[in-house]
Amino acid sequence: MVVQRPALEHRAPAPAQRRGDDGGVARSEDRDDAGPDQELTPKEKEEGRVTLDPELLRILVCPNDRGEVDYHEDEEVLVCRTCGYRYPVRDDIPVMLIDEAEKPAARKRAASGLPDLAGLTSVVCCGMGGSAVAGDVLKQAFRERLGIPVDVNRSPVLPAFAGPSTLVVVSSYSGNTAETLAAFHEAAARGCRILTITGGGALSEECAARGWAAVHVPGGFQPRAAVGHLTFAMLGALESAGLLPSLAEAVDEVVAELERAAADLAPGTPSERNPAKVLATTIGDRIPVIWGIEGVASVAAMRWKTQMNENGKVPAFASAMSELDHNEVVGWTRPYGERCAVIGLRHGAEPEELSARFPLSADIARDAGATYDEVRVGTRSALATLFGLVVVGDLVSCYVALRRGGDPTPVAVIDRLKAALARAT
Repeated sequence: MVVQRPALEHRAPAPAQRRGDDGGVARSEDRDDAGPDQELTPKEKEEGRVTLDPELLRILVCPNDRGEVDYHEDEEVLVCRTCGYRYPVRDDIPVMLIDEAEKPAARKRAASGLPDLAGLTSVVCCGMGGSAVAGDVLKQAFRERLGIPVDVNRSPVLPAFAGPSTLVVVSSYSGNTAETLAAFHEAAARGCRILTITGGGALSEECAARGWAAVHVPGGFQPRAAVGHLTFAMLGALESAGLLPSLAEAVDEVVAELERAAADLAPGTPSERNPAKVLATTIGDRIPVIWGIEGVASVAAMRWKTQMNENGKVPAFASAMSELDHNEVVGWTRPYGERCAVIGLRHGAEPEELSARFPLSADIARDAGATYDEVRVGTRSALATLFGLVVVGDLVSCYVALRRGGDPTPVAVIDRLKAALARAT
């Protein structure tokens, strides 16, 4: 079974631009004398303006998010098209240093109470269960655009490097998760910069008592069903704080992809035209094993695994390609493979050398008696790719439960475990 989404048309970015004499934006190719040896015009010499080499403008990128920059000649600044950082030009030399840039989000950040991110060296995202997924999204979807490391911490103990130059993002939908509260207290004690994402509870109360801002998301959902609220609340806050570039285009693509999935895979769509229902039937009573290439697909694979656990009420496992080819493939033997259904999560931005491994690894699983199916999305942005794969898994996991006569919503085992832990302490 293949769920194929049509790829959106890719538009190549416009060439680098510089500011014209009339205050508009003028492209270098609009001037006949543009080139490495370009001389200042008499008017430019008279006004003392700095004119940058067009060839230099073509290769300059913003060090914050690798976005293209435009030269505003009248202000002698280079402005990133995506994040809006403004880099000064001093003595004809562009100063492309983040610490020297004017960050347009600073005033907005101060008004909203978001932490100051100047001099930031690392990000630690703390959370458990569905509340931790936002950290995985940040780490993998923006791994090529962030100049600092991101650690996802599913533990009450912060890593040793976390300190005053670390942003600790604390995510707890209930606001009462013990491990996350412990990490919050440790972050405060170490003087870390803290961004809190929550639906209420003790975490919200502590932020209010300390006079710290918190991003609140709507309540009333199961935490795993609030992954969109938690993720985009965090990403929006980090965009406002200046850590992330503009997300508008990627968010639009995510919405379009989710709307397509809602139409194609919804409960009201008949099984013969609903790939999610077909896959749930194929899985049947087998144990789902989800494969995804390291990156956004491996995050989606882990989400599939946990949704199969919580919604489908079945054991499930997730592996990253190509790590699985260094160990897991050896375990694909009979009779064990006969109990498994392997699902490969695929997308159009896969590295060629890793993409080539899927059919070979799938043959090994099939030889052991496993079924093998693929889910594909044709999205452009990493964010839309991740959520496009996630939404299919969310629906498939619900259909797995329903075909077995189960209810996807309750998590009675977790409730029972929490009660037992409360009695033990």
